[in-house]
Amino acid sequence: MTYLLTFLQSNFIEIPFYCVAHALIERRPENFKWIRLARSACTTTFANLITHPIVFFGFLGSGSTTGLTWLQGILAAEIFAVVAEAFLHRASFSRAFTTRQWLIVTCGAVIANLASWELGPWLSYYTFLR
Repeated sequence: MTYLLTFLQSNFIEIPFYCVAHALIERRPENFKWIRLARSACTTTFANLITHPIVFFGFLGSGSTTGLTWLQGILAAEIFAVVAEAFLHRASFSRAFTTRQWLIVTCGAVIANLASWELGPWLSYYTFLR
């Protein structure tokens, strides 16, 4: 149950950042509609369904079996999450990406994951660990 709450919390923290990134990639204000927001939210949830268990159980849960220190495991996990989520969000668009659009989706992934990493423990403490 705790993992489910952690996943949902992380997902809801990341969704707004990816919605903004998708809107910037589209570059047209009229495309910032509810259908686009729903698409961004679904893409974020799908990407998190793939990356979050790998990060949580693979990188962070493996402990000494990988030969990484705790800090190295966190760094590897976050790099993996940013790269994988950037590629998964890119895959949700049907056209080729320009360098600017890659930069936007990568910055969105970095900011979303940093926000999730920083806000997640605070929210966990104040919601279900207290």
